[in-house]
Amino acid sequence: MTRHCRSERFSCSLAVACLTVAWIALTSPGCQAAQVAAQPASNVTQRAEAAAPDAVIQLWEQNWTLEPDGTLHRREHKKILMVTTRLERLLGDPRLDHCAGTDELIIHTAQTIRPDGTVQPVPEYAINLVGPDDVAGWPAYRDWRQTVVSSVGIEPGAVVELDYEVVTRAGVVPWLEADLNLQDAQPITERIVSVTLPEGLPLHYRLDRAQPVAAPEQGAAGKYIWRFKDLPAVPHEPQSPPWKESCGRLRFTICPNAGTWAAAYLTRVEQACAPDEAIKAFVTKAAEKETEPRARLDAVTKKLRESFNLVNSPKTIRDLSCRTASEAFATNYGNPLEAGALLAAAMHALGHTPTVYLAVGTPAWEPALPTASDLAGVVVSVDLPDGTVYVHPEHGVFRNPGTWGRHALLHVDPAGQVQSLAVLQRGEADASELHVSGTIDLDAEGSATGELRVRLTGAFYDPDSLDSADSQSKRLKGILGGVLSGFEIRKHSVAALSADVFQATVSVASKEPLKSLGKNRVMLLGGGSASLADFPMPLDRSDRRTDVRLAGCFRESVDLTIKPPKEWSASVLPAALPAVEGDWGRAEQIVENSDGSVQFQRTIEVRQDTLSPAVFAGLRDAMNTLRTDAARLLVCAPTPE
Repeated sequence: MTRHCRSERFSCSLAVACLTVAWIALTSPGCQAAQVAAQPASNVTQRAEAAAPDAVIQLWEQNWTLEPDGTLHRREHKKILMVTTRLERLLGDPRLDHCAGTDELIIHTAQTIRPDGTVQPVPEYAINLVGPDDVAGWPAYRDWRQTVVSSVGIEPGAVVELDYEVVTRAGVVPWLEADLNLQDAQPITERIVSVTLPEGLPLHYRLDRAQPVAAPEQGAAGKYIWRFKDLPAVPHEPQSPPWKESCGRLRFTICPNAGTWAAAYLTRVEQACAPDEAIKAFVTKAAEKETEPRARLDAVTKKLRESFNLVNSPKTIRDLSCRTASEAFATNYGNPLEAGALLAAAMHALGHTPTVYLAVGTPAWEPALPTASDLAGVVVSVDLPDGTVYVHPEHGVFRNPGTWGRHALLHVDPAGQVQSLAVLQRGEADASELHVSGTIDLDAEGSATGELRVRLTGAFYDPDSLDSADSQSKRLKGILGGVLSGFEIRKHSVAALSADVFQATVSVASKEPLKSLGKNRVMLLGGGSASLADFPMPLDRSDRRTDVRLAGCFRESVDLTIKPPKEWSASVLPAALPAVEGDWGRAEQIVENSDGSVQFQRTIEVRQDTLSPAVFAGLRDAMNTLRTDAARLLVCAPTPE
């Protein structure tokens, strides 16, 4: 994770510059704090107007046709007006996926219509076969191809047109389904989606956040048509909510229900999870140094995660392919189903009876409309003496709530009904909290020492990852970097470590004497917020067009007493931030100089995990103000006689 803070080491010239500005502009430490706080780190901005697009999708047609014998046709037709040539490579060189032996690719039209109306077809030499990046190099998926259509004659005002069809033979895919993002990074003038089914075969569908909201237009028997006009662009911006929660979305499937859907995957995994002698030997060696059941399970799952190559592409499970655990282990790679089967086989080899679940992402998951796009892999649970643990082949062991949250685990009972277990993210039910308080003592030689009390809840820590002194020290070091710059931990003691709270007392010291400027000593506080490592924010840009999704709600509270040496005093204080409040929450920094000590208090509270551009602007400006050197700089000097 990226820490939003400056280097712990800052040059003497930086201190000179900061001190010069402070002493010239201000007459007293109290006045300095108030005046600097009144100047925000960045201009307050409103929601940016939509920028001129680089292209306009004039027409986007998609059609799925299922023949009575099970043959599936998927046809796509696009006309894209190139306003600039900046996206020439992205939009002008599309890659078309198809699988040799099961699919036939038919290119009906590939051409560029020049601004003067002349038509320039794509020549044969500009249509080439390549290997898809997501599955290339793995023998089990060697039949997958991409055809690259390199358009020619692209210039501003030209229209790139491509009309192609993929025909999949009967019996390859278990059912017709799709989960469509109806919008794009470029505006769409006309969008048409249609599905044609054999008469009498029902289609289950749902339309979200787009017009029309009523049933699709009915054509001939078994034909469904959705038509959309003037769909706005949705730009790709950091930390935007997933498109499934923010864009127009259309789902449809002929799968009758979630039980049928989940059982199709789970049956293949459960039939493939018998351990062979090689898997048993692997498990025995991985766990040979451990005696406790949980420690043995951790050792085996860790070794599998480190050694097994997960090929996490939808291409690998299009036909629900799942080799046996022994085959996947022998080749050392596999798709999500095979990785789950191998994990279950390893649990069997440990002597457990695992339960296999199908994981789906929430809140986008809709039980009435199951599609492969919601699949988040296979999870295996094991009952241990101290409770049930869950294991994901990629994300490892987690609790509920845990570090791998916002999912549902599906299991099918003997009656064919889906049983669902919600997995929460740590901090999802209650806001995560970070509290740091304590005293820092400075001496005349520039050394700084202190003792801090740290309290963490929710997503600020994972109890499963703090089982050693080294891991605890590493977590505390990350927190310390957001509070004090250039300090290290000398020792720590844990007061509480449970599923609900982590509390510790930490002895800290400056790594080297504080920087000096004449008789002055310069101390720099942390990076403006200790929370940014766990709850990052896109703070670097003032323009924003889409919502911002944070990792969750949180509250940070820092309360420090900083004591200069005897007969010294603070000549420059960190800038205060008067309380800033909005729909997002609250931020405040209070700095007081009294009785020879500096009282420093910082509070940041975020009450929403999804913020509109206008709302985020208030939070962003407050956070950026706290990140400035002026809000972090403390200078001490001998008190004038």
